[in-house]
Amino acid sequence: MSYLLTNKKINLTLEEPGENYSGSRFDWTGKIISLDYCGTEILSSELPMQSDAQHKKFGRGLYNEFGTNNPLGFSECAIGGHFHKIGIGRIEKSKESYNNQLHHSVSPAEIKVIQKTNSIEFCIESRIINGYGYHLNKHIKLQENGVTISYFLKNTGVKKLESNEYNHNFLCFGPSIIGPDYTLTLPTEIRLDELTELVNKEKVMSIKNDEIRFLKTPTEAFFISTELKNRYVNAFWKLENKALNIGISETGNFKTRQFHLWGLEHVISPELFIDIEIYPSETKEWTRTYSFYELT
Repeated sequence: MSYLLTNKKINLTLEEPGENYSGSRFDWTGKIISLDYCGTEILSSELPMQSDAQHKKFGRGLYNEFGTNNPLGFSECAIGGHFHKIGIGRIEKSKESYNNQLHHSVSPAEIKVIQKTNSIEFCIESRIINGYGYHLNKHIKLQENGVTISYFLKNTGVKKLESNEYNHNFLCFGPSIIGPDYTLTLPTEIRLDELTELVNKEKVMSIKNDEIRFLKTPTEAFFISTELKNRYVNAFWKLENKALNIGISETGNFKTRQFHLWGLEHVISPELFIDIEIYPSETKEWTRTYSFYELT
């Protein structure tokens, strides 16, 4: 079963938890798989021409992830024990090091879904594992020219909750491919001393200050990873396609110090990370707002 939110300009489709994607990486709550804005599909997939069978294992649309490198309680968990992957459920630990690219055995959380006219809400009340527990509430609301995703996370355990969260944002405007029509504006200028990884083998990206232009269509993956030093910046990016005269931006109501960009011929994924640190009984709230617009 899928959920549909719609207005005069936007048709947004979400999967229910456990439908299609059933992997151990991406959050099962609020999986936005299609977003049509004024007749143009905005979203893409991790793999080109991704099949129904591949949807079960790979990302697409607006899929987010908690704890990309060190999920909640993983380090203290013994082999064969369980740890939390926020938004998914309990995960069995099979190796000493965590790799989010691998599939791990999942015991899904119970997820409550509440749908209203122009919004939908997903709620998880986790069990306590090794002193860790959480309550997650994700609220997705359609706006006139966009969509807002609001997060509420409470620490219900007795140990400090430390994690991070980002949205992978698998994007592409309609049938177009990534190339010279696309321009990406970053949340801050790219500094060499803050780059942790740069993959630009084919020299498809031209990077100047806070702007990336694409000189040609890539045939291999490109990637940028930055970790800012002693500074946080406003969470923001915008992606524009001059041929289709359309743009999309993401604005968070938080500061970020980590930004990634990944892409191939068929997809581009700008990613804003938020650091999460919540003491027992305390909460954290944040939002991600996606806005769609025509270029002037």
